[in-house]
Amino acid sequence: MAGPKTGEFAMKRLGKLHVGLSRVRRYRSTARFGSAFAVFLAIALWFLMGAFLLDVAAHMGVVERGIILVGFVATLIWAFRRFLRPALGTREEEVALALMVERQQGVGSDLVAALQFSDANRAQFGSAELREATVSQTDQMSTRLNYLEGFSREEMSKRLGILVLTVAVVLVPVTLYSGHALAFVDRFFFFGAAHYPTDTVLGDIEEPGERAVYGRPLEFK
Repeated sequence: MAGPKTGEFAMKRLGKLHVGLSRVRRYRSTARFGSAFAVFLAIALWFLMGAFLLDVAAHMGVVERGIILVGFVATLIWAFRRFLRPALGTREEEVALALMVERQQGVGSDLVAALQFSDANRAQFGSAELREATVSQTDQMSTRLNYLEGFSREEMSKRLGILVLTVAVVLVPVTLYSGHALAFVDRFFFFGAAHYPTDTVLGDIEEPGERAVYGRPLEFK
């Protein structure tokens, strides 16, 4: 009974350390997911932009649009598996996080040792006094550590920058040519028959002339 009680007491004393490592885990998880989602969304938007330009230029039929839509779905599945699923499925253990913090803070192996010494489910060997001293010193030191120091935001910032640029590139034409955007959504996702807006100017009435009998068909130029 002495072992578990000692472990529980040590766990309580290392509360600051556990809270700090939880912050590191949340930060790294957020950065990992944010970075992956930015890439996923950027890929989706660039694909749609390419499909839009191709449809405007070639005025694709239903079959061609269907093939492009299948390619779009396949690209989303690939991007999800390549970027989002690994980010969602990663779970970093507390000891691994403690190792990272040790390297950043230059505190040797005290954090990992204290976590292992305080684990009631782990068989303990060696001097109980040494284990107690390690846990006590780490508990005091843990309140002074900057747990997020040295963990770079560069990768997430870079990918978010790509996403912001992509959204800007997409939003400008969508805002300026909303009619084209609505027609594309109808044509691409619903296989509708919408036509892209055009600036049509009626020049002359070629047939049957400027004065036509009511009910006669007209040929416009």
